[in-house]
Amino acid sequence: MGLAIAPALACGTISTRFPIESAAPPSSPTNTPLPTSTPIVIPTPAPSDSGGLGGSTGPEEQGIERTQRSQVPLVVGERARVIARDGVRLRSGASLEAAEVAQLPASSLVLVVDGPFVADGIYWWRVEVVGNSHTGFVAEGWQDAVYLEVAGHEQALVDRAPRAGDTVEVVIQNLRLRQGPSVSATLITTLALGTRMTVQQGPQAADGYQWYEVRTEVGNLTGWAVVAADNVTTYKVVE
Repeated sequence: MGLAIAPALACGTISTRFPIESAAPPSSPTNTPLPTSTPIVIPTPAPSDSGGLGGSTGPEEQGIERTQRSQVPLVVGERARVIARDGVRLRSGASLEAAEVAQLPASSLVLVVDGPFVADGIYWWRVEVVGNSHTGFVAEGWQDAVYLEVAGHEQALVDRAPRAGDTVEVVIQNLRLRQGPSVSATLITTLALGTRMTVQQGPQAADGYQWYEVRTEVGNLTGWAVVAADNVTTYKVVE
């Protein structure tokens, strides 16, 4: 699952503990024999679609060791950050043979959509890249290298009026995103708690509410949403 589009995002210290999946699988050192112990067999999760995912294909000719899981496991529906120094590939399927969709640089953020799947001795996750519409599969790591880690919300939410260019986060369930600044405008979708967006313009007063045009980080959906309803704030500025 390699990825490469969104510019590098700022983050904490990048882990250099492991090699990167951005190149072909490393071959075993000439004079270092592979471990002779029998690897632990990991049950293969059943894929959620019929795209030929899952199913450990076993080691390749060079001898692949199974991925070491990160101590803080990834969770479907949560964000993950690329910590591989050289980035990681976003692939069209959960396999080293799958086509490369993009190359994701270090510090890229992704939304974990599904997984894990096991193939080629590797744990794979289906992800959507934050900031664009790219989706695909990314390897969690390679041998003792980890490429993804859970991305916490390091920034604080503050109570002030949004401005164009601000990042805001939805703080209620099911915020309505509409095509225009009106309660009668066509509903585009409802946004879940924790959704982050970039303010495009506003405010604009209509129907007794203050509206801002926003664009979601994931999916790049653009529309209008009220910033407060019934004295309840609906999204806050991230700083």
